[in-house]
Amino acid sequence: MIRSHLTRDRDVGRASHRHFDQGIYEETLFEALRRLVMAELRFGARVTSLTSSQARLETRVFGDLDTTEISGSAEEMAPIIQSIRLYQQHCSPSQVVATDLIEMLEALPHGTAADRGFQNLIMPFSVCEIGLHLCLLVPLGIASERELQLAAGMSIDDAFAVLELTREFPGMSFADVAIALSNQEGRS
Repeated sequence: MIRSHLTRDRDVGRASHRHFDQGIYEETLFEALRRLVMAELRFGARVTSLTSSQARLETRVFGDLDTTEISGSAEEMAPIIQSIRLYQQHCSPSQVVATDLIEMLEALPHGTAADRGFQNLIMPFSVCEIGLHLCLLVPLGIASERELQLAAGMSIDDAFAVLELTREFPGMSFADVAIALSNQEGRS
C-alpha cells in the first residue's frame, strides 16, 4: 500500500493563517495515482522532493497551500514516480496554470472560491489537461499509440472514467471500453 499524507495551509502569509493536517491514507496504486493526477498535477503541483520511495508536492489552490507526501517501497512507488517524471517532462507550468490568474485568485478573501458560479467561471482557466493523459495512463501500462490517441481526444475526467470501467471489465482494454462508449453515445 502507498501512504499519502495531506496537509492544507489556509490564508498563507496572513494573520488568519491556519494549518490543517488532513490525515494519512493507505491507498492502492490506483487510488494514489488518481489522487496524484486528478487533485495535484491537474492543478499545477510543484514537485519539491522526489526519491525512489517518496514524493512531496505543493499545490496552490485559491489561497490555500496543499502539501502532499506520497511514500511506499521503491517497487510500489515506481508508477507514481513515473507519472511525476512524465508530468515534469510534458506539463510545463505555463501549460498548467495561468500565473497571473493564480496571483489574482490568491488575493481574494477566503471563501470566495466556494461559490459554484465563481468555480464554473474560473476553473476551466486554472486546471491543466495537456499531458496529464500520459501521467495517468502510462504508469498503468496503457501506452499503445492507439490507446493514447483515443485518450488524447477525451477530457481527463472522461479518460479517468474509461480507466475505472476497464477495472470493472478486466477483459476489455482501455481502447475497447472507449470505443464501446463512443458507439453507445452515437446511438443516444
